[in-house]
Amino acid sequence: MKKLLIIILILASFLFLNHSSLLASGWMLKEYKGMIGGIKILVNGVQVETRMEPFILSEEGVTMVSLRDLSEALGFAVAWNDVNNTISITGNMAPKTNIWESKSKKRIEDLKVIRNVGPFYEKKVNNYQIAGRFFGSGIAVTMKADDKTELVLDLNRKYLTLEGYFGIDDTTMNSSGGYKLRILGDDRELFFSELVKPSDYPRYISPGRIDLTHTNRLTIRIDWEDQEIGDYEQLTAVLAHFNFYDK
Repeated sequence: MKKLLIIILILASFLFLNHSSLLASGWMLKEYKGMIGGIKILVNGVQVETRMEPFILSEEGVTMVSLRDLSEALGFAVAWNDVNNTISITGNMAPKTNIWESKSKKRIEDLKVIRNVGPFYEKKVNNYQIAGRFFGSGIAVTMKADDKTELVLDLNRKYLTLEGYFGIDDTTMNSSGGYKLRILGDDRELFFSELVKPSDYPRYISPGRIDLTHTNRLTIRIDWEDQEIGDYEQLTAVLAHFNFYDK
């Protein structure tokens, strides 16, 4: 069972620092709210034993792991310099490359649609805003409580993966509802989001997270979820900058 706890963190507390000496030298304590739930860290399938249990900062959505334990499991050395407050990680690092940069991709608006219940549509004027962020491309669906939506795309095994943002358009930020995004490949669930609420920041699906290599038919569903606060039962769900990477 996941548990909520208040965790007092000091910068670089995951290393080997002497907290009392830091406080004496002018460092400050900062309070964070975190969630623990038996998180396991695997490196090449082998579990990493950490001196402190990994946890998630519940308000930031960031997972905290012992820097030293994880770095050493990856074959790197970690050193702390208390003169200039620097953490050095050294080892045989390969240059960081983005394998998707060289891939051609196609917008969701340009794919073949074989079923459209909602309907999903492309807004070509003024486009979309999610929590104040402007998006120049994508599709949307306007729905009310208990509406059923479904967009089915014909992929025919032509794509490797997808990327994109999703959220609620600012024109319906006072809605009494939210939604969960569900993506299926040939009726097999590939992605299911947490609840998206009005004014939430855009959520991002990174390339590689969803494998479309063998997918013929992709189904996208927006499932309405009631909220307690809101002026009306209507929202516009947006799939912004959704792109599909060619094989």
